[in-house]
Amino acid sequence: MSEDIEARRVLRAIALFKLAKSALLVLVAAGAFELTRAGALAAFISRLHHLPLAEGHHVLQQALAPLASLTLGEVELAGALALGYAVLFGIEGVGLWRGRRWAEYLTTIATASLIPLELWALFDSPTLLRGLAVLVNIGILACLIVMLSRQRRRREDVRA
Repeated sequence: MSEDIEARRVLRAIALFKLAKSALLVLVAAGAFELTRAGALAAFISRLHHLPLAEGHHVLQQALAPLASLTLGEVELAGALALGYAVLFGIEGVGLWRGRRWAEYLTTIATASLIPLELWALFDSPTLLRGLAVLVNIGILACLIVMLSRQRRRREDVRA
């Protein structure tokens, strides 16, 4: 019984993480779509160029450089992708919160499918944030696999 309570707590923690990611991605999508308004992208890029970035802020300059070269189409695509992932993470989060088994499977499959992309991004351009994201998602995947395998064994034990 306590194992079920612990599993529920873990699923709720993962659900909150997924819902937080969903909310953040909705904000990113809203910002991206706001930049697609006439002149907004050019004004944003102009503001980026005028930020008082001192020589000692090399990391910040590197982080902002790709933003300055975005096209309107790339901003729209980024907004659409962010919104799509927000929907996926929202569905996962609500399903996990409500204790739905399908959500456990969906989250397992979605998380497992994104880890190779996250690893590619980490090795292509390593950052602490990317490294943490990979570790968190591998941890989530491991927890879900363990929980699903325990549930499967319990169902098989009941049938036997």
